Amino acid sequence: MQHVFSQHRLWIILFGSFWLIGLAIWFITDHGQELVWLTDWRTERLAQLFSYWTKIVEFPAYVLALLWFLYTDRQYTISLIMVSAMVPLLSFGLKALFAHERPWDFYTRTEQLDQLLWIDGAEVLRGLNGFPSGHSLSAFALFGLLALIYYKRTWFVLVCFFMASGVAISRMYLGHHFLKDVLFGSLVGFLLSAVVIGFIHPRIQRAWSSREHSARGRSTTKNH
Repeated sequence: MQHVFSQHRLWIILFGSFWLIGLAIWFITDHGQELVWLTDWRTERLAQLFSYWTKIVEFPAYVLALLWFLYTDRQYTISLIMVSAMVPLLSFGLKALFAHERPWDFYTRTEQLDQLLWIDGAEVLRGLNGFPSGHSLSAFALFGLLALIYYKRTWFVLVCFFMASGVAISRMYLGHHFLKDVLFGSLVGFLLSAVVIGFIHPRIQRAWSSREHSARGRSTTKNH
C-alpha cells in the first residue's frame, strides 16, 4: 500500500485537496447556496467555455483513449473498456437509487429560482437524477485512469487533474448539479480508476505477459 501511495502520491494529493476543500464548503453553506454564489460569476462567454469543457469526457473521449492505447500499449485497452462500461452503470444506477432533484427543480420548488442567473439559450436539465454527477464520475474515472498509468509524468498528472476538476466545476457553473453531486461523483470516479489500476490491471498484465511468453515459446518450437 505504501508503494502504491508513493507511486501515485501527486494524483492522490491533488484529488484529496479538491475533495476536502469541496467537502468543507458543503458543510459550511446551506443547500444550494454554492450555485447562488456562482451566479455572480456567470457570463455568456464562460458558459460557452464550460459547455464545451463539460463534454470532453463523453463517448468520443473514450474512443480517442482507446485508439491511443491500441497504438501505444494494448494491455491498457481492457482496463479502459472496463472503466467505460462501469461509468454509465454506476452513474445511472446511483441516480436511480438516490433520485435527488436537479437544481432547477429544487429552486422552483422552494421558490428561489429568481436568485439564480440562468444564461439565455443554455441547456437546463430537470428531473430526479441529479445525484451523483455522471460527468464528474466520468471525468475522474477517465482522467484518473490516465493519471495513474502515466504517473511518472508530473505535467501530465497535473493536466489530468485540471481537466477533471474543470468538468466537475462546469456542472455547477452550468446549473446542472449541486456541490454534493459533483463531490460524490468525483469520489466514485476516483475509486473506480484506483480499483481498476490497483487491483484489476495487475492481473490483466500477468495474463498478458503469460500469453506473450507462451506465444514466443510456440514460435521458438516451430523454428526448431
